Amino acid sequence: MTVRHAGFAAVACIGESLVNNVIEAAFQNEAAPISFTLPTPIQVGGSRWSLGTTVSISGNVRVLPPVVTLLKRPDNLVGVRVRFVSELRLEGATAQPADILVELGCSLLVGLSVQVVNDRFQVGVDLSQATISAVDVTVLEGPSLVSAYGAALHSSHVRAALTAALRAIPPHLLRATIDGFPATVRIAPRQMPCGASLFELPRMFEASFSVSRVMPRVLDHQLAIGVDIAGLTLGDPNALETLFGVFRQVWIRTDGPEATVDFAPRAVRAGGNIAVSINPSALVALLEGTLSQASHHAFVDCHVALEGFSMSFGTFSPNLMPQYQIEGPTLHVGARYYDAPGRDAQSRLTPGGASVHADVHAPFAVHYQTFDGPTDFLSGRGEYWFIKVYNVDVDLPWWVSFGLVLIGIAVPVLALPVVTILDGILPSLLSNVGARVQRTAQAGINGTVSEFGLAPRRQTLTLPSLPKTPGSLTTNLVSMTGEGVEVYASCSLGSREDSSPDRNLTVTADGTAVRDGAGVACGIVDARPVPCTVKLKDGIVDPQDLSVRVSWEIRRADTGEIVVQQDMPYSSRSLVVLGGGGPSPRRVVIDRTSPALMPVDEFRVVVRVYRPLSGRVKEFGSSRFTVSVMDRFDRHHPYVHWNGWAAGVPKESALHRTAVPGRCSMLMRAATRAKFLYLDELPFPLGDINAHREELCEYCFFGGPDKFVPLI
Repeated sequence: MTVRHAGFAAVACIGESLVNNVIEAAFQNEAAPISFTLPTPIQVGGSRWSLGTTVSISGNVRVLPPVVTLLKRPDNLVGVRVRFVSELRLEGATAQPADILVELGCSLLVGLSVQVVNDRFQVGVDLSQATISAVDVTVLEGPSLVSAYGAALHSSHVRAALTAALRAIPPHLLRATIDGFPATVRIAPRQMPCGASLFELPRMFEASFSVSRVMPRVLDHQLAIGVDIAGLTLGDPNALETLFGVFRQVWIRTDGPEATVDFAPRAVRAGGNIAVSINPSALVALLEGTLSQASHHAFVDCHVALEGFSMSFGTFSPNLMPQYQIEGPTLHVGARYYDAPGRDAQSRLTPGGASVHADVHAPFAVHYQTFDGPTDFLSGRGEYWFIKVYNVDVDLPWWVSFGLVLIGIAVPVLALPVVTILDGILPSLLSNVGARVQRTAQAGINGTVSEFGLAPRRQTLTLPSLPKTPGSLTTNLVSMTGEGVEVYASCSLGSREDSSPDRNLTVTADGTAVRDGAGVACGIVDARPVPCTVKLKDGIVDPQDLSVRVSWEIRRADTGEIVVQQDMPYSSRSLVVLGGGGPSPRRVVIDRTSPALMPVDEFRVVVRVYRPLSGRVKEFGSSRFTVSVMDRFDRHHPYVHWNGWAAGVPKESALHRTAVPGRCSMLMRAATRAKFLYLDELPFPLGDINAHREELCEYCFFGGPDKFVPLI
């Protein structure tokens, strides 16, 4: 199927968001920030008759992670927004030095690079020849720039310094792939035990093939990468297209506490931010060529030697389920049985005696496992993808005992190209294939099937090259058909398996951690303002990145009225500049004790941490939660009294205030069964309040019996 794969052995597609996540995570994992100083002094505004102004610049400039924009272009260039942030002191054009926090930035079109590092192909953004010809200057904190200072920051001297810093960024911080593609793939299956010879080889056979080319192609908001195998394929990078968006039929097995309750197909859309597809034609050629030659006469046990591999794709009907038409590959293994094999000088098995040829045909398919049942049954059971081997057919005389161990060797060979492509991009996705096959492929040839897991639906990742950045992987689709051997996944860096929108945030309300969709209840006693805070977890963004912002919105639940709304830079630098007296981007306060908000029983809070991009935003996390006030009394009415009993006779309470602060502590001791009667106005003119003290709670209205100035 060379059309889908453009003639390459394999194709990978990586989403724009993942490319930027990888670059940002690489900067976060760097031992120290990349910084430099600007040239000084700079002469600006000079002419034939005037020397102009000499501007001195002091302060370190920090390089922020570039932001990549992928749009399909004939020249295959990528858009890059480069950014620098600095606290600068400018002198020479004003009586007093100007201290500013400034971001310098520019947008460039650059190419992609392909390099071999540690025997692995790496694809990344190439800034080695980038040149900054214009720079944007944004003052984040501090006074507006006078013209001389602005001219200095726009000068050719500053642009040259920024260009040099840009070109000096280490290439490993700009890669689009995580660990790349191996330049050489080596295959060495373990030998089956046969006797106790000390000379027994640890490997059944050894084979290798080389990746000759890795060709990137920029598409709209994704990067396609074609991989060629030496002597096997020669793809056309201009013909590469997206892998996403197709539908594949997936057979889903649902197990209950007692047995399988459902097994049915479903059309699944290929989605995510990373996809890999192996060209079936290239896979067959690899099996019939390199692997068959390397494994010829390799013994899998004491009597059986391999003679070749092949594979075909189509549909088949399992013996026990003839009503089903399942699409999948069939692995063909040629082997020969020797009744008296010999050994060479190193005690290795060699062909010998009478022999008979055997052909093994093993159809198999990828399925998805789910579970249904009570909570105790579902606990600890996660959904996963697995391979099921069906109806192994052996063209062999009945008297030959031939174990399914062949399948245990052959199926990992099928998976090896997938492992090869994914090894650097999504480590561990198929890392346990070989071990699981060895454990599970142990049935006989009498119709019993074998199956083994490929990948859990969701898993956490710790990438060797990004140890400070946690990650998670969701395998959305695994398919093995004539269209390709394909894996579609969603990879997230800076988050664990948690898929909630606040997974990258730590949010608190009134000192209590709160998750998205949850709520915090505050008591009415000892009422005080409610602080709400947000913090990004470590390793998500650069703490000095002034382009990251925090948005807060707090509404009354009863009226929907906005009571707090702000949008500010997230950076810790903003906190220092603003000091204790101004607003804080990471902390807001609900002043529920104010007269306007005192009656409100519930507030709805929305907080977002995001970065504005051109025409869109990248959201790092968000949380929606509620802050409720627990109270027996309806504070929408300012006054309350109730009827009750005391010493066996009916008694009416004094009139109390419901406001907090304002109400007395005795109000909370009202009888549980009391019937509360509310008033919106006093039953007498306010000017006559002292004449009605006997009807009122003196603590609520005066602060005590010895006080005479009303509190209302």
